[in-house]
Amino acid sequence: MKRNKKSHQEGPHWHPDFRDTTALPDVKVVRTSFFLNVSACVVLCALLIVFLYREFETRSLVEQVVSWDVRIAERQPQNRQALDLNREFTAEANRVTALEEFLDVPSGVSDLLSQLARTIPDRIVFSRINYRIVAAGGELAVTGRVIGASDDATNIVSEYERFFSEDPYFSQRVSHVNVRSVTRNPDTDTLSFDFLLSLVRPEEEAS
Repeated sequence: MKRNKKSHQEGPHWHPDFRDTTALPDVKVVRTSFFLNVSACVVLCALLIVFLYREFETRSLVEQVVSWDVRIAERQPQNRQALDLNREFTAEANRVTALEEFLDVPSGVSDLLSQLARTIPDRIVFSRINYRIVAAGGELAVTGRVIGASDDATNIVSEYERFFSEDPYFSQRVSHVNVRSVTRNPDTDTLSFDFLLSLVRPEEEAS
């Protein structure tokens, strides 16, 4: 008589599982700790590469700065010599310009300035006299001050303005007197004035 196979089939597990799975060894082919160690090594290598690259850049910059300092030190005497030559050239150019301007001034201007100096009133002091050539003939800017800012200082300036139109010499050479400013300075007890004399052309003066 054959045994019934169904009677020998295993039944359900009836005993509890008392195994501590956390205490069991890791039997994986590649353990989790390996991945953690590899990741940490990769991160450290990346940080090391970044650090070395930054150090290389810093060293390169320092070497460039040192090289530039050496070049500057080597070329400093040449630069000083070039600056000295430039200053000398500028000074000579100013002398040439002043000479050209002097040669361009008409011959009658020197006589005009001499006459202006001889006829200056007693209480008037010149601060600056500037001549320039314009299309109308020329302009002479006369800046000065009246010593002693008394009540008659304004009258002295007005009389000096009329002087250029009444004097026989200046009336033929000055076409107009423009009083640009008259300023009283109580600190220095003076009255400053600024005249602009419009000069006639030499051919008009000769006629």
